[in-house]
Amino acid sequence: MEEINYSNIIDSRKVLPKLIELLIPIYVNDYGEANRKMIADRLNNMVFIPDSNPIDTADFIANNTNNISNIRYMKRGVSEYKDYCRVSNKYDKKISHMLESFVYNHFDREVISNDDISIMDLDFDAYSFATVRKMNECDLATRREIIARQHKYKADCYILGIDPITNIYHIEDILRYKKDLLKYKNEQLVKETKWGKRIKKELKSIYHFTPNDIDLADVLFDEGTAATTAVIKNSDGDSRCVVHVPMAAHAEYGIDRILLHELRHAVESGETHTGIYDFNKKKYDYINEVRTEANALEDINKLGHDTVFFSKNSKKKSLYEMLLIECEGLVCLCKETFDQMSFLGEVEILEGMMDQAFLDNMEKKLQDKAKTGQYGSKVKVKK
Repeated sequence: MEEINYSNIIDSRKVLPKLIELLIPIYVNDYGEANRKMIADRLNNMVFIPDSNPIDTADFIANNTNNISNIRYMKRGVSEYKDYCRVSNKYDKKISHMLESFVYNHFDREVISNDDISIMDLDFDAYSFATVRKMNECDLATRREIIARQHKYKADCYILGIDPITNIYHIEDILRYKKDLLKYKNEQLVKETKWGKRIKKELKSIYHFTPNDIDLADVLFDEGTAATTAVIKNSDGDSRCVVHVPMAAHAEYGIDRILLHELRHAVESGETHTGIYDFNKKKYDYINEVRTEANALEDINKLGHDTVFFSKNSKKKSLYEMLLIECEGLVCLCKETFDQMSFLGEVEILEGMMDQAFLDNMEKKLQDKAKTGQYGSKVKVKK
C-alpha cells in the first residue's frame, strides 16, 4: 500500500483543481463531449469542504505527529478541539435535561441523576419499529444481538431509576424528539465553535457561499462522519452543490475512493437531483449510490498513479461496494444509460427505458440487503 500523502490531506483544496483536471476527460467520455462545458462548470462551481470534526482531526494529529510538518495545522487542530469539547459538553447537558423533561412530561418517568450514564445514552432504538421488525426477519445471531441490546437498555433504565419504556409508539416519539435535539446541538456547534466559525468564514471568502447554520450542520454531521454531497441554498437564494469529505477522518480508509465517489455525485447534481435520486420523489437512493461507487472504483483504475491523496487501496470495503455484487450485471451492462440519465436527472425517462417495476424491486432488494447486513458473499459490513 502506498503511504498517505499527509500534505495533500491537509491542503486538499489546493490539490483538488489538479484532480478535477484529470477527471474531466474521464467524465466527458462517460457523459458526452456535448456536455464538456456543463461538466467543467459543475465541478468548478461546487463548494468543497474538507474539514473533519475537531475530535477526528485531533485523533488524526495525535496518531500522525511524526508525519505532519504543518505546525499551524496542528496548533489550530488542538485549539479547535478544546473549544469544540467545551461547547459540545455544554449542549450535551442541555439536551439531556430537555429529554429528561420530555420523558417526565409525556410518560411520567423521573430520571435519577447518574455520573456514568445519561438519558441520551439509552438505546431507545432497541425497541423501535425498525428494530422489532428486523428481529422478526433476521437470522438467529442477529436476533440474539437485538435481545442483548434490549436487556442492556432495560438495565440502563433501572440505573437511571425509570421503568423501561417499550411501547413502540412511545419509543418512536422519543426517537423523533431525540433526533431534533441532536440537530439542535449540531446547529449550535456550527454557530458557536471556533471550528464552525472558521468554516463559515472560509466558505464566504473562497466560494462567496453563506448557507444557514441548519443546512451547514446537516452537511457537516451527516451520519456522524460520513462524506456527503448536497444541494443547498446560498443566502442569495441560489442553489449550490456542496461536497463534504472529512479528509482527516477517512485518511486511512481509501480517501481517494471516497472523494471520487462524492465528485461523481457533484458532476451529476442539479437543483432537483443527484444522479437518478430525485430530491422530491426520494426514489432509487441505493441504486444511485451503488452505481456511483462502481464509477468511482473505475475512476481509480483509470487514474492509476495519478490519484493525488492516498492510494488506490483501502483497508475496508464500503457498504455500496459490498452491495454491488447484487446488481453488478445491471450496473455494468446499462452503464451508458445510467450515466446519461443520471447526468441529466431524467428519472422518468429511465423508468420508461428500464421498467419502473424492475427498478423498484431492485431498490427494495438493495435496501433489504443493507438492513440485514448480508450481501452476496454473506459478509456483514457496517456502513
